[in-house]
Amino acid sequence: MSDLSNEQINELKEVWDHFDKGKKGSLEQNDFKVLMKAIGEEDFSLAASGSVSYNSFLADRQQKWAKQQSGDVLKQAFRVLDRQGNGTVSVEELKYLLTTYGEKLSQSEVNEMVAEGGGGASLNYNQLVDNMQRKKN
Repeated sequence: MSDLSNEQINELKEVWDHFDKGKKGSLEQNDFKVLMKAIGEEDFSLAASGSVSYNSFLADRQQKWAKQQSGDVLKQAFRVLDRQGNGTVSVEELKYLLTTYGEKLSQSEVNEMVAEGGGGASLNYNQLVDNMQRKKN
């Protein structure tokens, strides 16, 4: 899992402390919703059971950060193969790489991946990674 930097953790703590006036280490549901809106989030599911602890909040932010980062890293890896710089890679080349090197994928796994990326002779890797991210969430 990708870790938040110390700077990110300090920023989150500063925001948390602004809303945790009583320094209890937890926020009631309404205060938590306001905090989440303040940081641009609309997912309040963490507060479904009532109050939210700082540790739960930080773990949730950590998990979200890791998910975001994994998509970016994967897109960067695809960019190495993007010779035209147009957001696509050759399906033929990708199939060869994925079935030959590293942790080899089966032909059916590669075909499924290609289908998720739009099919055809070239694969839109941004679309593929975005689809993969939606499946994870």
